[in-house]
Amino acid sequence: MTITPGGSERDTPPRLKRDRSAGDAHEYTGVMRTASAAFVLAVGTALSLTPPAAGHSGIRGLVTVSTHCGADVSGEPPSPPAPLDADVLVRVRATHDLVATVRSGRDGRWRVRLRPGRYLVEPGRAHGGGLAYTKEPPVRVRVRRHHDWPRVDFFYNNGCL
Repeated sequence: MTITPGGSERDTPPRLKRDRSAGDAHEYTGVMRTASAAFVLAVGTALSLTPPAAGHSGIRGLVTVSTHCGADVSGEPPSPPAPLDADVLVRVRATHDLVATVRSGRDGRWRVRLRPGRYLVEPGRAHGGGLAYTKEPPVRVRVRRHHDWPRVDFFYNNGCL
């Protein structure tokens, strides 16, 4: 019982005092280590069973176009190819189903995230006017999880006759 400041009595629940001895501390630490290890094991197992995300694999490349027309009679080396804005088509190799169409940037570079697998990559339509064309065949590519992204470059002719 406890006597309150007003002089009345009231029942109070008994308080439990716990002696924290060295043995208890070691027991608590051991339980926490076991729980932590179980959590790490559960998360690691869950992550290993998760299918690979497409963000970890893909294909990249560069699309360029010739910058000169006809035979060069100046004696100077030809100008290097220029970047080209064009579509790149990606198909599943086995079924030829189209899985992605990506457009290269102004710098000619392109990239597409893909799940691991076997693909056909082919040049598409050039943008920005002009008569640029290519006769390059589709390229067979194998994408692997957590490997460097394979690079596929395409070269277009500028349409000069």
